[in-house]
Amino acid sequence: MKGFTYNRVGGAHTATVDQRLEWLRSQYPSAFPGVQARFATQPYEQFAAVCRRAGQDTAARKVAIARRSDLRKYGNLNRYRKFGNWLLDKSIKYGYQTWRAGVGLAVVFGLFLALSIAGQHRHVMVPIGDIEGLHPLPSATLCTSNYPCFYPVGYTVDTVIPLINVHQAEYWGPDGHAAGGWLWVGSAWVATGLGWALATLLVAGYTGLVRQE
Repeated sequence: MKGFTYNRVGGAHTATVDQRLEWLRSQYPSAFPGVQARFATQPYEQFAAVCRRAGQDTAARKVAIARRSDLRKYGNLNRYRKFGNWLLDKSIKYGYQTWRAGVGLAVVFGLFLALSIAGQHRHVMVPIGDIEGLHPLPSATLCTSNYPCFYPVGYTVDTVIPLINVHQAEYWGPDGHAAGGWLWVGSAWVATGLGWALATLLVAGYTGLVRQE
């Protein structure tokens, strides 16, 4: 946050948040081959505490985010922890910008809803329940009294939103043998995976779990 000044106790030196973070990073000689930098979180924590005491909450969050991001760059993390750190950085900024997961979930929902509506009118969405002996045969574009109607919104909820079941996906699904049907089948798998991932990040961010060391 430009304009915020960090005052060193007992001295006249001041530095912006960005400058102070750059100074902290300069202590890690990661550019030298074979040298493993010893990453220390304490300077970041102290700096963030100073920001909070000064009432600069935005600056304190910026320092907290930088601490976690710099841990990936300069710390001794294995590849799995590095990937987890990177994912939290690019998605919800370690729980400090959890709204990103909500926006992502809304985008996935909107895109899959549009795809479901298109599949309905292209006759890609077909009944997957027991339709033996039913007459007339149910269609995604025409409701019948002997089989649940197809509702794109409900089908999208079943596919994208975890733990919420409105029973549309029990009765309807994409026909992989239809023209272009593979697109709907693959999109359903992707939307389900993204829905679980984003919902998990959303919950973890709002509960503070991802901020715990």
